[in-house]
Amino acid sequence: MSKRSKISVKRVFLLILSAISLIYTLMMLDTNSLVKRIEDIAENKVAMEDVEEPLALFNMYDGGSAYKIDRITGDIDRILVFHNWFDGHVLMSYRFVAYDANGKEISSYSDMCIMNIHKENGEWRVLNKKTFDVKCRRITFPW
Repeated sequence: MSKRSKISVKRVFLLILSAISLIYTLMMLDTNSLVKRIEDIAENKVAMEDVEEPLALFNMYDGGSAYKIDRITGDIDRILVFHNWFDGHVLMSYRFVAYDANGKEISSYSDMCIMNIHKENGEWRVLNKKTFDVKCRRITFPW
């Protein structure tokens, strides 16, 4: 193989790798609105009447809790996203933490799930959600 053809093979390889990276980045960016909606649901920023069934499970801490929850924070990491801009899957891990009025962590919940997603009218919807059995719950009593 000549030196010129080795350079051509390297360029083609780098071009293909760059194209794959760009497409995957666009897939991740396209699901940002879905992740933001899940964070808002988990942090009780969305009324439960406005939440579709598969996402209602992300509201871990409701107002009926025995603790005086002041605020909830969420951390969501997309591990894998694969879709064709109409239908697809998202694998994510998430952790939600509840705090009391003094800023003390009183409870946390973390898990992983895979969601089947579908895009309607430019907005992603979750068709169903499968949770894995890697749950970690910690409840700290305030006394």
